[in-house]
Amino acid sequence: MAEKAVYSPDKNYKWDPIDTFQMTGQQFASFYHLLTQEVNSPSGAPIALKFEAFTVMMDIFKKAVEDGVITESSDMSEEMISEDNVHQLFNKEN
Repeated sequence: MAEKAVYSPDKNYKWDPIDTFQMTGQQFASFYHLLTQEVNSPSGAPIALKFEAFTVMMDIFKKAVEDGVITESSDMSEEMISEDNVHQLFNKEN
């Protein structure tokens, strides 16, 4: 039986732009409430909502590493992080 990968904050990771990530309704609610308050409130969302959403995101990220959807990247070359690639990932024109 293959050993599951484990998330490490010291490693670089990658995933395909077409990969999908599953979340529960409660996790979705965390992001929804954070973003709604961040956009609609002049002072932004409270830090507690930001921390909750960050924790939820990291839980999803760690599970995706364990499941093999997100994999360790040995190379964070300039090509991977170029502005053109970032725009392409988000379907923006330069």
